[in-house]
Amino acid sequence: MESSSHDDDDEYIWTTGPLQGDTIGSGIKEIENTLKCLICQGWLNAPVSPKRCGHTFCSLCIRSAITQRQSKGGNVHPICPICRDPIDQRDLVPNRSMADLVDKFRGLRGVLRDRIVAGCVNGNSSSSSKSVSVVNGGLCEDRRSSKRLRNKEGSSSPSQSQPSQPSQPEPQPEPTSSSNPQGSPCLLPPLQKRPQPLLYGVKKKALQEMCRAEGILSSGSETVMKERILSFVTFYNSECDVVSTSSRRQRTVGELAAAFNLDEATRHKLKMREGENGNTGEMRDFKRLKQKIEENAKKGEGEEGTSHIHKVNKRFDEKMKGGFDSLIQQLRERDKGGGRRMEFKPERRRASP
Repeated sequence: MESSSHDDDDEYIWTTGPLQGDTIGSGIKEIENTLKCLICQGWLNAPVSPKRCGHTFCSLCIRSAITQRQSKGGNVHPICPICRDPIDQRDLVPNRSMADLVDKFRGLRGVLRDRIVAGCVNGNSSSSSKSVSVVNGGLCEDRRSSKRLRNKEGSSSPSQSQPSQPSQPEPQPEPTSSSNPQGSPCLLPPLQKRPQPLLYGVKKKALQEMCRAEGILSSGSETVMKERILSFVTFYNSECDVVSTSSRRQRTVGELAAAFNLDEATRHKLKMREGENGNTGEMRDFKRLKQKIEENAKKGEGEEGTSHIHKVNKRFDEKMKGGFDSLIQQLRERDKGGGRRMEFKPERRRASP
């Protein structure tokens, strides 16, 4: 199909090409934006909405945001990223209607664009095609009328007026049992949400046992394993909001653990690759600072025209050197005084006359 050539994640298909500047494409683009998450900007996956405000997010996105704010402790409370109202994971309600709407729209997205593009391309030749359709319609109507006349004449012939023989009743098939335990799919019970575990004071050995019980990695420090356990529980609870249909079902705990481990390994590889290429945040800031210093140095002329950064560094070095020289001189004087501690007596203020 032609629609298969369109990328399902391409957000510019309604505003580029033949649809550039088209009002229909812009309108469909606005409708499509309402079917995307306000956090990750992707298609809503297992959409949920807080009871208080009703904004819709991906279950994993909003649960991860709530867990991240709760991990800060103190007076930091989870809030809605849009309206800033206080929210909690217990107040999240699955939005079934939005999930069905997203699935249906994504299924018709490519076909809808093809139809609109075809209408825009063939818009100039609409008048000629209209006249041809009128002529063809008249010919078809004449053919249908003549066919009805022939059928009417044929029905009054003697051969058709004879009584028909009674038809023999067809044998009815015997009812078969619909219960086929081997052919029917195994329906697993739906997943139940878990509360966030309290990991304060839990030792490393106990954390490793908890990780092994869930099927996730048990390596790393205590802090890493605590974050991993909390992230997996959030990932698990987001899967509980998925509605099992004929085309999609909830994943099992083993499948969730495998997907979680794969995602963690992928993020680790990307982080290592960024470190090798110098693309981490610290390296980017260092390169930017170094480039700025080099640009300022090129603008200067001689020592008097050096950049302001070099001047500040020079004054700072001189100040630090003077402070160290003063400390060394005090230590030498202390050694000469027989190791006695130097006493500093404050000056007394003279009484005013």
